[in-house]
Amino acid sequence: MPSKITPTDTAYFKFPGGLFVSEGAVVIRSAVPGHGATTHITGGFPEAPNILAGRGTHAGISGTVRVSAGVDMSQFPSTIGFDCLFVIDTD
Repeated sequence: MPSKITPTDTAYFKFPGGLFVSEGAVVIRSAVPGHGATTHITGGFPEAPNILAGRGTHAGISGTVRVSAGVDMSQFPSTIGFDCLFVIDTD
C-alpha cells in the first residue's frame, strides 16, 4: 500500500493590486515509478470555501482553491519540488 501523508496546503496568490490566501487539506500518495522526477502525487478537493483572506483588489474575496501536483520528494526532508496546478473558483 502506498505511503500516505496528509498535510495542510497554504497558498498565497499575489496579483497586481492585491493578494489572497487559501488553506486546505491535501493528500500525498506515492506515484507510479517511471514518471521522471515525480515521486508523489498530491491533491486537495475543498468541499467548502477555503479562501481565508484577501487584500487590495481581492479584499472580501470568497470561494475555493483546488490543487493538484506532481511532487519530487527524493530529497525529503531537506527539499521538496512541486509542479502544481491550481483551480480558483471565486463567488
